[in-house]
Amino acid sequence: MRKLLLPIISVFAAIGSVRAQELDMYARIPADEAVVVGRLDNGMTYYLRHNAKPEGQADFYIYHDVGAVQEEDSQNGLAHYLEHMAFNGTVNLPGKTLIDYLETIGVKFGANLNAGTGHELTYYMMHDVPLSREGVTDTALLILHDWSRFIALEDDEIDKERGVVLEELRGGRNAGRRLMEESWRLLYNDSRYAHRNIIGTEDIIKNFSPATLRDFYQRWYRPDLQAIVIVGDIDVREVERKLIEVMKDIPAVVDPEPKQMPVIADNDAPLIGVFTDPELTSSQISLYIKRASLPDEVNDLVIANKIAILNTLIAQMTNYRLQEISQKPDAPFLYAVMQNGRVVKALDAATFIALARPGEVGGAFEALYGEVEKIRRWGFNEGELERAKTELLRSQEMAYDSRDDRKNGDFVNSYLANFSSNSAMPSAEMSYEINTLLINSTVLAEINGYAPQILPRANEVVIAMAPQKEDLPTPTTEELAAVITKVQGAELTAYEDNTVREPLIDRELDTFERHKIHRQADRFQSRRSLPERILRGRHVGSVGRGLLFGPDPGHTHRLLRHRPVLGDRVEQAVGGQDGGHPARHQQLFERNIERRLVERSGDDPSADVSQFHLAAFRHRRFRLDDGQVALSIRQCRAEPGGDLRRRRSEHDLSRSDAPHSVAQEAR
Repeated sequence: MRKLLLPIISVFAAIGSVRAQELDMYARIPADEAVVVGRLDNGMTYYLRHNAKPEGQADFYIYHDVGAVQEEDSQNGLAHYLEHMAFNGTVNLPGKTLIDYLETIGVKFGANLNAGTGHELTYYMMHDVPLSREGVTDTALLILHDWSRFIALEDDEIDKERGVVLEELRGGRNAGRRLMEESWRLLYNDSRYAHRNIIGTEDIIKNFSPATLRDFYQRWYRPDLQAIVIVGDIDVREVERKLIEVMKDIPAVVDPEPKQMPVIADNDAPLIGVFTDPELTSSQISLYIKRASLPDEVNDLVIANKIAILNTLIAQMTNYRLQEISQKPDAPFLYAVMQNGRVVKALDAATFIALARPGEVGGAFEALYGEVEKIRRWGFNEGELERAKTELLRSQEMAYDSRDDRKNGDFVNSYLANFSSNSAMPSAEMSYEINTLLINSTVLAEINGYAPQILPRANEVVIAMAPQKEDLPTPTTEELAAVITKVQGAELTAYEDNTVREPLIDRELDTFERHKIHRQADRFQSRRSLPERILRGRHVGSVGRGLLFGPDPGHTHRLLRHRPVLGDRVEQAVGGQDGGHPARHQQLFERNIERRLVERSGDDPSADVSQFHLAAFRHRRFRLDDGQVALSIRQCRAEPGGDLRRRRSEHDLSRSDAPHSVAQEAR
């Protein structure tokens, strides 16, 4: 894993330096105060939250931080088998009592009552449980209690379930499943991940002894590896009291066995596989460029959000390019996409997938790999980044606007990620503030410095899949390796962004968009709610290419030490060729935009769109209320070419909390 960790170390150095003056990248993101998190004496963790969408219902989950990779060779598939047994009787709910009771209150088996097993996790859930009477919550807690440590695992029930699991195994043995398992051998580099197919083998399912299943259960189903998550229309404190009472008889494990995770070895040379199957109907080629994922102790820091944003922006910009290619009449592939993120807990990857025409897998791969190589050499350009940032900001806006409509499952996923990987679980407001701040402050130098680090020429895995037909040519592993060598040594041409973009101030705004800008400006009034421990120094505010600084009262002590910048070269990259402060450049940028708005308003004094743009700009810059905005619009109509400098001064002097720089209030 040493080589896989190098990009992370480099990222910390690069990102921590470029934006050191804005946010403390190593500060912890505060958890949402609406979620109650606790840990019982036996080691069990719990997350409780009230959410009335939908009313009168709740979701109940138990998460086991254990999966198929904890199985021994003789236990392959038993983590999944154990999942089945949890519905075939517990100590307090024998036989089918659990299923029968829940179905009488509308919780249907398979739809609202289910479970899942993966390489690294197992979970059980009751979804949309109607809380029509108090006894429902009590029974749901009892079920979670039994799923923790009191599954019956009776010999007769274990043997009866063999046929059910065998049928599931045989029914799922389609071409996709077979080839996926074959590809795991390369992707996971022959580690235990590659040899645990989740569902097991016919031989083991038919012949394992009940004692073997019980051994796995007793060894790994234990409270220190478990989390209870309950989200819904509940009285959180009352449910917490009941939960503590119900779970208190689950004993803590003495000297618990450490959970060992498999190590996926590096590969210097590409690992290449070509897989064919007569059932396949399409040809596809995938390129995985592996890297180590962030360690758990980093996942709740600001820098983890920053890295996630960089990953997202790079994927977006790459997908713009791939989409542009696929739309050409002579496109080398039908469709292509980049994904950038988690493969397994310890492994992330930049994944490129191309759907090829029959018999043209080699050509599709050459084009796909060529785009990867262009990113390595030249990165991206300003136009691509601005477009990607705009779309990402729009998605943040949509998420924020729908924050009060989130369903229980949205919260559940966040809490499970926190338990398994220490991911941050901020409030919607905090998430919006931090992410928009990080997106707006992202510059091209960061993107182009980071992209090559997640696209090294090591740890590559290439997997081609195609129909098995005599008249359909399929490339060999040697031919695909030759494509990589050819592209790496080729004289390529840097990507040119020819997308036509209209300036923001020229875009028509309908009534909804106008209202949204006003609403967004109002929201920025709460900027000071961003915890000071996340901020570097005593200043806050952001727009465009950098943060703009002004005093912020209520300063508290810093939780984490300051990370210094690397040098003058970084300051010049951020502040401009003369090394000036970003705020100065932002002020010049604002004045230029303001001047252009006034000019456009002056060209056509009756143009509501131009007048609105100018008023909305002032709304955000000077924190005007709606009445002042209306006055500003009337002023624009009456004197479109008025003295903006005078107005700015008047607005500054009229505000008791006016900062030493008006730029602070420009978002």
